[in-house]
Amino acid sequence: TRLSWFGMNKTAYHAANVSDEELGGSVHSHSPLSPSTPCARLVSRRRSAVFTISLVAAAIVIFVTGYTAGERHEKKLLGLGLPLVANGDLLDEDDDTVEVTDAETIETFEGDDDISGGTSRDINPSTMAAESSYQKFLVFAEQRSGSRFLTDLLDDHPHVRCGNEELNQKGASMNFKHSSLDEYMNMLDDTFERIYETPTQHSPVGQSKVIGFKVMYNQGVTHYGKDLMAKLDEAGIKVIHLIRRNKLLQYISFASNEKDKHIKAGNPDSKHNAHPKTKEEAELIRDEMTISGKPGKVLPFMEEKTEADTKVSNLISSYLDSENYAFVDYEDLSDKTDEEMARLFDLLGVEAQTVETQMEKIHEGKQTRSYFKPNQQEALKEALEQSQYSWVLDGW
Repeated sequence: TRLSWFGMNKTAYHAANVSDEELGGSVHSHSPLSPSTPCARLVSRRRSAVFTISLVAAAIVIFVTGYTAGERHEKKLLGLGLPLVANGDLLDEDDDTVEVTDAETIETFEGDDDISGGTSRDINPSTMAAESSYQKFLVFAEQRSGSRFLTDLLDDHPHVRCGNEELNQKGASMNFKHSSLDEYMNMLDDTFERIYETPTQHSPVGQSKVIGFKVMYNQGVTHYGKDLMAKLDEAGIKVIHLIRRNKLLQYISFASNEKDKHIKAGNPDSKHNAHPKTKEEAELIRDEMTISGKPGKVLPFMEEKTEADTKVSNLISSYLDSENYAFVDYEDLSDKTDEEMARLFDLLGVEAQTVETQMEKIHEGKQTRSYFKPNQQEALKEALEQSQYSWVLDGW
């Protein structure tokens, strides 16, 4: 009987599986395994053939595995938007036959480390895809500096979509002290995309060429400082820096808003309104409000806000290209609205046009001193006269 796989008889097959120990460490000249016998030569040739086939099979497995890994690596590069490199030379994407969809990219990255040392959670394919579709900008400002007035004017342009204090919205806040700059930039990108996909009466989805929102100094601007400015400049994100020169009126706006918020919090029939849109709403805040006018409280506030404005202005002018930012004063914006808005629209790359706001000015037509308690007015006036802010007494 013959063994079909080896092509040898049972005796030869048995002999082929006899160990050296079983043979006593030597091969007898009459043994079927003796080199001089045909059977031994047949066994040797078959063993060589099997060994060769095994080597070829192993080589095929290694090649296929390596190609698959390389293919996945190329997919990852393409999904990150990075150029492909071979032996130091850039490869055109046209030369690559692998097609990667957003869905494939997300599935490939999920839970996987990327080649830059971060994780897939750092990559937002939808944001990357939309980066070239619109110009991004940010409005830097302090609270109660007239920033809502500015964002409302910007958003009135048909090709500009401007959000408000978006980083203060539920689910958007983050602990800056424990977050990296890259995480912060990712949050900005997510916010741009969310605003882009949210239609308004003036800016339907797909029509906006410029997308932006306001960021307060304490929402990461001063925390990340120069590193943030460098990132914004590198990304081509424009910056509009709004400053309110009259720090006394800024103090009045801030203190009035805080007091009104406190009063309305204890009254279930009333609701605090930080940005009135009708004359009646503005009058309620303007006519009924009296705030503290102690010099030891007012002057430090004004000095602190002046110092913060100066710090942010210096950061912007030092680390951003001059074509990527603009400074605007609330007072100029209020008095020369068309002129100032034309300058800002030019920065953003859209045609200038007349825009309007729905906001009502709260403090218009009221003497400054009437906001303060009568027994504190004179002391505050004297303190202001002796300070760098004496010019704010023009409307006293």
